[in-house]
Amino acid sequence: MKVHQIAAVLGAAALAATAPAQADDTDKAKAEVKEQRQELKEQRQETKEKLKENRQELQNERKEAKQELRAKEQELNKEAKEARKELNEEAKEERKELSVALAKLRETRTERRRELRAELRQKLGANLQNTAIREELRTHASRIARLNQIKRIADAEEKDKIEDRAEKLIERENKRHDKQLAKLRTQADQANTQAAVRNNTLTPPDKAGVDKGNTKTGNTPAPNTPSAANPGSPDKAGTPAGETR
Repeated sequence: MKVHQIAAVLGAAALAATAPAQADDTDKAKAEVKEQRQELKEQRQETKEKLKENRQELQNERKEAKQELRAKEQELNKEAKEARKELNEEAKEERKELSVALAKLRETRTERRRELRAELRQKLGANLQNTAIREELRTHASRIARLNQIKRIADAEEKDKIEDRAEKLIERENKRHDKQLAKLRTQADQANTQAAVRNNTLTPPDKAGVDKGNTKTGNTPAPNTPSAANPGSPDKAGTPAGETR
């Protein structure tokens, strides 16, 4: 037998001897792979179950939260309804009080007008008939009445900012009215004086003294001419009444 033949026989024998060992290794690898797949499958199943449990817990929590929110919303709506009811009752009482106050003001309106007219007559005198002054009085009375009404309503509804604003506007309007009324009174007095001068109802001061003296004595002033007894000197008859020599 030749050498190469012997080597071939030996190689074949070696392969035949190692074949069972390789088969065993393959079976072990397959078994390990199978076990790993089973473990992965079990882990996947556990993960699915946990996710399912978590979803269920989340759904339950969401459901409970919705119920709590619904209960709180109902409670808040109930409280808001009660609060609105109380506010409506308070508003009714305030409107009633305001109506009573306005009724009292209406009852005393005539008396207050009478007192105001008397005060204006005493303050303005003849100037009360002046057209510009009367128009200013109407404007001022209308503005003050409107601002007082706003102030009363703001006070009844407890709106402090509006009430403070109304008070400031009333103060400003009073200052404006006093300034404008003083200006109109001055203009009216000047117009009355000029009219009196034009109609000769106002006599100059020096002429008034002469007329006053003559009225007392009942004499008519005579020319300042010399008398016959004392030529060159004024006679008593020529001296105006009310003057001394």
